[in-house]
Amino acid sequence: MRSLKSIARQMKKMWNRQTLVFLFFLVLSSAFWLLQTYNEVYEQEIEVELDVRGLPQNAVLTSDLPGSIKAVVKDRGVALLGYQYGENRPRLVIDASGFTRSEGHYRLAGSELMRAVKQQLSASTDIVSLRPDTLDIYYNRGRHKTVPVRLAVQPMAANGFMISTVKLSPNEVTVYGPSAYLDTLHAIYVSASEVRNVTAAGNHPLKVLKPAYAKTEPGEINLSVTAERLVEKRLTVPVTSVHCPVGVSLRTFPTNVELVALVGMSRYAKISADDFTVVADYLQVADGQLSECPLSVSRQPADVKHVRLTTDHAEYVIEKANP
Repeated sequence: MRSLKSIARQMKKMWNRQTLVFLFFLVLSSAFWLLQTYNEVYEQEIEVELDVRGLPQNAVLTSDLPGSIKAVVKDRGVALLGYQYGENRPRLVIDASGFTRSEGHYRLAGSELMRAVKQQLSASTDIVSLRPDTLDIYYNRGRHKTVPVRLAVQPMAANGFMISTVKLSPNEVTVYGPSAYLDTLHAIYVSASEVRNVTAAGNHPLKVLKPAYAKTEPGEINLSVTAERLVEKRLTVPVTSVHCPVGVSLRTFPTNVELVALVGMSRYAKISADDFTVVADYLQVADGQLSECPLSVSRQPADVKHVRLTTDHAEYVIEKANP
């Protein structure tokens, strides 16, 4: 029994010793592998932060600048690791103290931008590409104009629904930009092209549509939209004759027709036959070649959909007054 315990103790000691040796060589090999790996040359995209400093008093940047420049660079892995996780991450600082004109344009493009970014990197780092590869900075000394906001593209309701209310907040913005642009500017636009299949009330942030050299405050508009379900409404509407010469009358049979329209639930009780006009045009039957007179809807409320007549033709009689 004692011999078995002794053997077990010896095996345990050997196992602990072997484990420590194994772990030591594992750490050592991992260190060599990391050293070799990070000593290789790689291509990688890094971010170069962009900072504009020294802007003169009352000067306003009117162009939307990116927060950083995406640079694809080539260097050893240890250098690339420093750009991503080191304390001194690359930063491109643009001195705006020279922006003294009433309005202007400052550009860094091509080799000039490449050289400016290169100065923020290690001498061993090569730049493969930049995105964006050009910086356009527009500014002015507070020249602005307040204009109303308009919808360029309307929101769309889902099938069986209709848009009942549309509200933009705020309904006007302050625009900063060159004088030539502001002098011809009467409204600024937003697009609700992505607001589709609306079935209920909701709010949607919309970006202001503007040229690159202009700035708006605020730069985002809230679109408040309400949708309601469409319901069918049937009405009996009288037929009105139009374009009859003096002394001539056009009579139709029947004198009233049924009209069907889709209306929002909130407007169902308010819509009446007086909101519609159904006409029979004398000019279409004046030559007597048609056996029936075509009927059409010439007037209807703007908030009704898919208006149709259950009977779009009627028998008719043309009467002339006695001389």
